[in-house]
Amino acid sequence: MKLFILCFALTLGLNSALADIQVFPINAYHDPSITTLIFEDPYTGFLFKNSNRTIGNVAISIPLLSWGDGNDQLFLNTGVECSLRTEGMTFYSETLDLRVGMNWVHPFNSHWLTSVGLEHMSGHLVDDALEKQLEPLNMGIDSVPLRLVYHHENGIRAGLHLAVETGRSDPVSRYVFGGIFAEYHFYTDTRSAKTPTDGPYIGTNIYYAENLNIGLSTTSEIGYEYHRMHFLLGYHSGADTRLKQEMFLNSTAYFWYSGLRYEI
Repeated sequence: MKLFILCFALTLGLNSALADIQVFPINAYHDPSITTLIFEDPYTGFLFKNSNRTIGNVAISIPLLSWGDGNDQLFLNTGVECSLRTEGMTFYSETLDLRVGMNWVHPFNSHWLTSVGLEHMSGHLVDDALEKQLEPLNMGIDSVPLRLVYHHENGIRAGLHLAVETGRSDPVSRYVFGGIFAEYHFYTDTRSAKTPTDGPYIGTNIYYAENLNIGLSTTSEIGYEYHRMHFLLGYHSGADTRLKQEMFLNSTAYFWYSGLRYEI
């Protein structure tokens, strides 16, 4: 009889837990842990560089599950980053970097949230790349990305972003890479977990990239956010944004950029 009561109680608890889970939730919010200051984050758009190159991104973040009154969410992220070289009026494609992963976002309270997940990224050369010696080389990194983000009503938003490597195809990658970012939004209510707020902002990201031989990198920008669309002007110094060139050639890059990125 006691065993029956125990099994019945466990069944009720499981049913209650499952009832709280929503698959492809209708009232899902965007991923509050991402930032335009990290080029790899899942935004779709383009950035024009002053070095006659363009970064084009097609990426999406899909809320798969939600639970805990919709506050906890599991996101699927996938994206392609393309590097284009400009000569006159002609664009030449150089690289395609692919990323796929998922992350669980958990808000502790109205100011703090954390994100943890799994990610695979790979670097690929395409026909118009100048560094032909990189074509036969394989470039892939598996990692566990971790973030801790703070946001406040006074417009301050800051975060720690790290990735712990779990598998790699290149020996010079760091076992832990990442850094810190900070933003100031010129409006009274910075983007919350559920509702992004329109307005101008400034920010900077200081980080160590995947390559062990490259020191600190920085990305700074001013932007305007409108309905998840970000209009940007920024400057980057440090690791090359093209994964194969960064990892195999220890390539660095210094450039101004402008463009837009959109959260799908």
